[in-house]
This record gives sequence, structure tokens and C-alpha cells, in this order.
Amino acid sequence: GWSVISTPRFQTGVAGHVSGRESRAPSRAAPIWDFELNYELLRADPAFAELQTIESFYLGAGGARALFWFTPPNPPAALAAPVLCRFAEDVADLENFMPLLWRWGQVKLQTARF
Repeated sequence: GWSVISTPRFQTGVAGHVSGRESRAPSRAAPIWDFELNYELLRADPAFAELQTIESFYLGAGGARALFWFTPPNPPAALAAPVLCRFAEDVADLENFMPLLWRWGQVKLQTARF
């Protein structure tokens, strides 16, 4: 089975003053969303080809280079789906990416802006 964890990531600038007070301002109007797709099992059997599907999609996207549309299941209310995403992990080649799939049992995505 699959599960998806959606997490907003904010970026706030902080300026300290000699009086001890602080001024805070957001660095962007909306947060970047991180999506963690967790799975229990990826089957390489030709009847399912789940592993091959992720492998070919990752290769086609060129790691974190290419953008694609992702519709998270049960998206947070603050997020309009689908969202423009990219792979969060940008490893050098497929030989490094595949062990990450096996060891961590997850694929990480993050929203992107033009």
C-alpha cells in the first residue's frame, strides 16, 4: 500500500534590532509543499511493474530537473490540486537512486514554481 505525507515549508526572514525586538517577513507568498510517498512494497514482476514505472519516470524526468503535475490523494485544504512538482532527491544516476527506493521505502517530491 501507499501513503502520502504532505508538509508545508515556509521561509521567514528575521531582522534583529538593538532594542531586542525582531521584525519578521515571509520570503515567499505561499509555502513550498513537500510530499513523501511511502510504500510497503514495489513489485518488479511484469504483471505489476511498479518498480519499472518509477524507474522510467525518474529517468524521463532527469531527477529533479524536469517539472511534472502531481495530484496528491486527499490534498490539504490550503493546496489546490494538481500541483507542479519535481523530485526532491537529485542523485547523480539511476544506480544511486534505486538503492534509495529500496532502503528508505519512499519517494520525495516538492512543489515548484516557474
